Amino acid sequence: MLIWPPELPQRFLVDGYAERPPNLDRETGVELGVALAGRRATRGVRPVSGNMAMLSWQMERLDRFYTDEAKGRANIFRFPRPRLHDDYWFDKQGNIVTDARGEPILISSHLYVRFTKEPNYPGRANGVWWTVGLTLEALPS
Repeated sequence: MLIWPPELPQRFLVDGYAERPPNLDRETGVELGVALAGRRATRGVRPVSGNMAMLSWQMERLDRFYTDEAKGRANIFRFPRPRLHDDYWFDKQGNIVTDARGEPILISSHLYVRFTKEPNYPGRANGVWWTVGLTLEALPS
């Protein structure tokens, strides 16, 4: 099973983060009256998207992960759960692991996801950091 690379950011930026529940409903049109509605399934994929701040070398690593390891949209990988962080990530020496900005990485759970679009690099957030957009779908657990 592929795992989101630890050298890449482990959480989305708050600005631009979006997550929706799975669309499990179906609606059928009728000639007269109100359309019929019901459940299509009991479980489905959950759209997840957001931005991450990355340095140039991290963008190169993301490109390799997307093309060589995840094979674009083909492979599923384990990704830190964006909405649930309640424990620090420790290294083998017992030190709290930090991201490129020096902030502690908090992980308590993960999702199994796949890319639904290629990563988007709209521009630099400032002189050093790039804003990178990711669009994923979380698979039912």
